[in-house]
Amino acid sequence: MRDLIGADVNRGRRRRRAGRRADAGPVAVSPDSLAYTIFTSGSTGRPKGVGVTRRGVDGMLRAFAGAIDLTPDDVTVAVTTLSFDIALWELLYPLVRGGRVVIADADVATDGAMMHELLVASVRHGVPGHPGERGG
Repeated sequence: MRDLIGADVNRGRRRRRAGRRADAGPVAVSPDSLAYTIFTSGSTGRPKGVGVTRRGVDGMLRAFAGAIDLTPDDVTVAVTTLSFDIALWELLYPLVRGGRVVIADADVATDGAMMHELLVASVRHGVPGHPGERGG
């Protein structure tokens, strides 16, 4: 199985930043390259940034792949705020399985009637609490 997040991040033209051309050519990317940084206070109450590698994201997606069987026919609804790291799974996992993601805005996600309408219209709500639980 190829790298689940192996999309070519070097394609396309990059925008100019601060008067310099950002498109200096291909950027070497490896599984140990930083995918993102999440900021958390953890148990200490003191904010800190924690780097997550592409290998870590790939491992998370692979763990779910063995536990949650989404297909290209599946539609999931993303409701998690983007500042919470599980949002990455909520957005990427259905896509790497060929499915579709509908993103609920905050008003819909916090209004039961509106969420119900969105879920009915979207077919399935795919936000399981852990890898062994399937949304329904």
